[in-house]
Amino acid sequence: MKSSPDRFLVPIVKNCLIAADVAGSAIPKVIDSDFLESQWIQTAFQSCPQQDDFRRIAQVRLNGHDPRPFQMQVAESPSRVTLVMAGCGTGKTVAAYLWAARSSSPRRLYFCYPTTGTATEGFRDYLHNPDGQLGDINTQLFHSRRDIDFEMILSNGDTDDANDDSVNNNSVNAVDQIESLEAWSTAISACTVDTVLGVLQNHKRGRFAWLALAQAALVFDEIHAYDDVLFGKLLRFLKDLKGLPVLLMTASLPKGREQAIREVLEEIDEELPSPIIGPTELEALPRYCQKPLPENNPKELLVGVSDLECQLARDLKEVGTKAITGVKAASAAAVKAINSKLGIKG
Repeated sequence: MKSSPDRFLVPIVKNCLIAADVAGSAIPKVIDSDFLESQWIQTAFQSCPQQDDFRRIAQVRLNGHDPRPFQMQVAESPSRVTLVMAGCGTGKTVAAYLWAARSSSPRRLYFCYPTTGTATEGFRDYLHNPDGQLGDINTQLFHSRRDIDFEMILSNGDTDDANDDSVNNNSVNAVDQIESLEAWSTAISACTVDTVLGVLQNHKRGRFAWLALAQAALVFDEIHAYDDVLFGKLLRFLKDLKGLPVLLMTASLPKGREQAIREVLEEIDEELPSPIIGPTELEALPRYCQKPLPENNPKELLVGVSDLECQLARDLKEVGTKAITGVKAASAAAVKAINSKLGIKG
């Protein structure tokens, strides 16, 4: 079977059958009407984002400013697989949404992060839409502790670690099924990378969401944080699902891993263009400073402080870009909490 041309068809059929079983099991739990049940699947898969949806997300973040040349270079990449190497604060996430807008046919977008924390931050910073700035676009956050993080977002608090193992297995399975139905009808998803790559290892979330994944574009952010096993799954994903547009983003990447991506694409007669490099003048800007702790604690702590943020804004203005702070809201709140415990003011 491994050498058979049907080796890809078998898992596809399996996942489709599992999806049908999920629909039969989970739809009655969330929809009461028999008529609505029969119409729900068709309606769900018609819920796809439009080019203007992605542009609107980028425009909200740009706040009236034009995209940087680097961002437009990413957006206009003609390759199925594009590699971006850019540090924090260069605007690569905005570039990713501009990239998603390039498609002539509507595709769902999965924005994949390495951890639940980064997935939540990505959702809150770009897709959370309490004031309606993004219009009526359908977005969602998917990971194992999202309900806790949603509560934190809505209460403007920080997200703390949760014990996922405390949930009963049957409850977890039911939640996975219902979340998969949400994925089918969600236009843009922020999720952990295992939600997508898990399909290669028969993970429930990946199998249940297969029908949505199979017609999506995908952004894999912070791929430098992947361990060897996860990076291997990414390589297999690029090779086996060769019809899906993929944007790979990282602050840096060892030459060996870049070459591995290049080689796996060559196996399927595709090429990886040279990486798109972020603006170095933004990457070089300072984002942190050192402040001494009280005399009874001789150690030092790297903290983000408001005077540094002001200096960063001035520096960014000098290079002709939008003034943005280098410390995100959650990071700033964490720093404030640490400083409070340590008796540091300011």
